[in-house]
Amino acid sequence: MKIKPKNPFPAVLKFFKTERQIWLSFAVSYVIMLGAYMVFGVYPIYKNSVLSLDLNAQYAYYFAYMKDVLAGDASLFYSWSRNLSGEFVGIIGYYLFSPFNFLVWIFPLSHLTEGLLLMIITKIGFIGVTMSVYLSKGRGFSKTATVLFSVMYALTSYNVVQTMNPMWLDGVMALPLVVMGIESLLREGRYKLFIFSLVYSFVTCFYIGYMIGIFAALYFVYYAFSSRRANAGNAVLILKRGGLFAVCAVIAALCSCFILMPVLSSLSMGKLDFAVGLFSEGYEFKMDDNFSIVEMSRKLFPNSYDTVKMSGLPFLYCGTVTLLMLPAYFFCPRIRRARRVSGAVLIAALAVCMYVVPFDMFWHGGQVPNWLPYRYSFMLCFLFLSFGGEAFERIKKVSRKTIGITALFLAALLVYWERADTFVPDLGNGRDVFDRFAVILPAFAILMVMSAFLILARDGFKKGKAASVALAVLVGAELFYNTAFSVYKQHVDITYSTRESFNGVILPTREAADRIQAEDKGFYRMEKTYFRSANDPMALGMKGVTHSSSLLNDDVISLLKSLGYSSRSHASRYSGATPLTDDLLGFKYVLSCLDDDRRNIRTADDITVTENEDVMPIAYLVSPETEYVSYDGDDVFFNQSRLLSAMLGRAEDETADYFKEIQIDDIRTVNLDYGKREKNYDCYTKRDEKSEAYVEFVLTADDDGNFYMYLPSEYERKCDLFVNNVSKGAYFETDNHHIKNLGYFYRGDTITVKLKLQKDKVFFKKELFTRLDEELLKTDIAELREMNANTSFEALSDTRLRITADYGLDSLLFVSVPKEPGWTVKVDGKNVAVKKIAGGLTGVDVPAGRHVVEMSFFPGKLPEGIGLTAFGISLYILLSSLMFGKSVKRKGKIAARDDYDGYDADYTDYNGDDDEFNFDALFEAPDIPAEPETLKEPESFEEPELSVGSETGETEGKEDAADG
Repeated sequence: MKIKPKNPFPAVLKFFKTERQIWLSFAVSYVIMLGAYMVFGVYPIYKNSVLSLDLNAQYAYYFAYMKDVLAGDASLFYSWSRNLSGEFVGIIGYYLFSPFNFLVWIFPLSHLTEGLLLMIITKIGFIGVTMSVYLSKGRGFSKTATVLFSVMYALTSYNVVQTMNPMWLDGVMALPLVVMGIESLLREGRYKLFIFSLVYSFVTCFYIGYMIGIFAALYFVYYAFSSRRANAGNAVLILKRGGLFAVCAVIAALCSCFILMPVLSSLSMGKLDFAVGLFSEGYEFKMDDNFSIVEMSRKLFPNSYDTVKMSGLPFLYCGTVTLLMLPAYFFCPRIRRARRVSGAVLIAALAVCMYVVPFDMFWHGGQVPNWLPYRYSFMLCFLFLSFGGEAFERIKKVSRKTIGITALFLAALLVYWERADTFVPDLGNGRDVFDRFAVILPAFAILMVMSAFLILARDGFKKGKAASVALAVLVGAELFYNTAFSVYKQHVDITYSTRESFNGVILPTREAADRIQAEDKGFYRMEKTYFRSANDPMALGMKGVTHSSSLLNDDVISLLKSLGYSSRSHASRYSGATPLTDDLLGFKYVLSCLDDDRRNIRTADDITVTENEDVMPIAYLVSPETEYVSYDGDDVFFNQSRLLSAMLGRAEDETADYFKEIQIDDIRTVNLDYGKREKNYDCYTKRDEKSEAYVEFVLTADDDGNFYMYLPSEYERKCDLFVNNVSKGAYFETDNHHIKNLGYFYRGDTITVKLKLQKDKVFFKKELFTRLDEELLKTDIAELREMNANTSFEALSDTRLRITADYGLDSLLFVSVPKEPGWTVKVDGKNVAVKKIAGGLTGVDVPAGRHVVEMSFFPGKLPEGIGLTAFGISLYILLSSLMFGKSVKRKGKIAARDDYDGYDADYTDYNGDDDEFNFDALFEAPDIPAEPETLKEPESFEEPELSVGSETGETEGKEDAADG
């Protein structure tokens, strides 16, 4: 007879049959998020992409760089594509440590945006998975409630908005498991889930992990003193479990140190002092408020996106069903009074933290965040869903009055906010975030339908698929509406880039860069004069200076600013470079395109490549005088001249005049008043704000050459720059304040430089107009090259450099890489000290004679981090051995739904009638008969008896569901 082959995936089929709530939570969340993107017009539907804000300006380029790392073309530890180079492990820990990132790296660079789309929607799906595991396994929710509240958690407004910071979504994903671990630890002394989920939080995004750590401590206190199953009131047990909690938290932190320590090392180079913070010297502690507390209520409704700028409010929307059920939780007699009171206290504590400035700063690491405020608001959403879901599961015990009054109150809030005209001032001319047609009317309709449905459900809907389907469709439609409109409003607020805006610049430029590097195998820097982002070199395989990230090296940012580059806060660009800086810092090739307009690039043939014949290598010998170079705060041309002069051993008063100052012949103004301000600032103020206003400088070229301009100012006001009535783009603000190349002119030419004001005023200290003396520069660069006639530079890898020098005098090895922890230097095999020279670069003393200098890099604090991680693992093994075999006393058999802590004896007796209302008919499909096992025929060829295997039903495994 014919025997069917045995099914090779019985466990998988069993999972899909018995754990429908888990995979449905993933699938529904995934589909809704994908559908919202498709409606928005993300490729391949239309030309848009998922690139916005940080994802557009930072993450996409770091992902592209990691593709080179995985291909063996770049270093995991050190990148030459950022701020003259720097460590990279900190960036990995800050942006790139999620395991979901591999979904991006399987795509080629030309489809990077599609990889990011897949990663984002997959993360959204898995947020639904972790919440469903917590609700069904940890809390014993019914399958329908699990799916509904898990999907609502996955598609909170917070998650939709933070798709621009995909690393944060891993923290949202981990939170339900962290909470489940805390509850399991308190109830039964089980600790592994808590440790592993906390480690995942720390290593995938230490920043959100830090916030989860704070929340974990708060939740432990809440659950210890409110949950009967955690033996609330048993002080001795709570103290013991508190000690176990603390030990587990320490173990989790130690096990994460292999990535936390390098990140801390990176942060210490500037980010920690980036802004005045709660722990900064001189900070004045004030109990100021961020907003009116009642304003938070308008962010509870669907389609209530306002802005991600600092004027925005916390993103709290997590479904209208949740909003209606949350008050019911606090009035439900079937839920213990202690749980309700302590739950209200926990919610209030988080709300107060958002309201009070110092408390809010504490959650953000002691600093005011740069955009995207209230980054921990997803925790409040989690509590809303957890408590609201609990009330939903006991809806038979929720009074109609409670639901009705809640609905009327929420309706009144909607009317109030519509009449309030909530305009957000920093969105252009302002925008009413509660427009009646886009927000109020749909929110009102959703509220009425949902409240009516819940009242009908409370009054006795019978089991049946129709009720389940109806509720699922209503909730799904609402979530899709909110998600789609949130994406669109984000686009209005901060703009989603098109797919072509990325590929149209990166792909042809990468092709040109690869062609150059295929022809020239040397080790040199390369940059370009057109930009898509401040992180372009990361995606282009270039060794450059253009870079922006939160892991800044403040010394290098300041140095580049002093040399006239566009460099501020946490970013630098190649804008402002001159032939002198190109020579000294090793820029051998510069790419440009017509008018530096990226829209002109279609292929690599549209790009012009200029080779610098006078370029110095990355490391070379200079005079020891270079160590003590200091810079003028305003005169960037003098600073460049001073650096080269010091390299040649000249004192400050002997600084060569590479940039010849050009005197101004005339200053003309239109519609402007002139005045002097403090700190010796020139100030030009508009007379009539509605009329055109400009200041024009008239110069005469004293000789042939390239002419440059720089206007030092700490109070920047955007202007349009014109040279001889030809636009040269913007000046001042953002990336536009740097040395400006006015062009090449001949002796006697008239040069008119016009600053057209875009605002009411413009300030600058003095006007610096210069001409580069190229002959003098060539002469002195030749002298520097002669000094290094017997110096050779070799890059053995991105993290190993070898310099062979032979010079008759004691000298200083100038290495144009930032001085930062991690570099080890040996001269003739002996370790020597590394110096910080020239304002932040690396220097090594080299005695007279022939010597071999070897430099190697290993990320700062990584060895210590690995050691602490090993120690943490040892502690975990020790804890496991101590706990192994230890009997954990359990309070009887824990049923799947008993996580409601039973009942409160002050109100009613438990009788189990709550199961009368149950939407789970949707999940109760008839069992599929099992297929017969495949049996091998014995050698005697006797036909064996066939036995039909039986598969366990849905209830298998529920007895220990609370074990997590």
